[in-house]
Amino acid sequence: MNTRCPKGLIAAAIGAWMLGGCTLLSLATITPQASSDGSLAQWTPRPTEPDSRVADLARDTCTRDVPRDAPPSDARTLQDQRGPAGAAFLWLWPTGQFYCLVVEGPTGLEVAGRAFGTPATTVGLGVDVALEGPPGQITGTTPEGTIDVEIRLDDGSQVIATVGAGRFLAWWPTPQRPAVVVAFDGLGLELGRIGL
Repeated sequence: MNTRCPKGLIAAAIGAWMLGGCTLLSLATITPQASSDGSLAQWTPRPTEPDSRVADLARDTCTRDVPRDAPPSDARTLQDQRGPAGAAFLWLWPTGQFYCLVVEGPTGLEVAGRAFGTPATTVGLGVDVALEGPPGQITGTTPEGTIDVEIRLDDGSQVIATVGAGRFLAWWPTPQRPAVVVAFDGLGLELGRIGL
């Protein structure tokens, strides 16, 4: 069974939502501003090599002032790096998941969005978090054999997600909404598609 968020679910408020198989908890979003060097202008639609400096700083930045326990130290981490401007992180453990987006601001890394949730129960392609921008953000589950996930935005542009551990994760610095999510295998064959 493929459980997914209802058509049109785009959240940008603080609170808890439970709609079918889609869970979003404790969400906070701010709009990132380009630094004086224009670092958000260096964002790329394809993931870049993860920056260990950003990963080290992000955990402290993301978990500062959160109303619950930080992800355990042994939580699996998926990092979606998009150039030097920032990165999205998804920490996964058996009883929960924590999503956070950090971007470079005037004083260093700043949280641009974060959400706690329960572990995904979706089998196949599913969306857990889809946030209007800027920045736009999305995370979800992937079918077995997924190599690439393509996010098609409502203006026709495309973002390629980071894929790992049965999950996908992506963000973009513009206000466009995700319209379609498509999963592909290593041969480029479509494994699943969701319209949002």
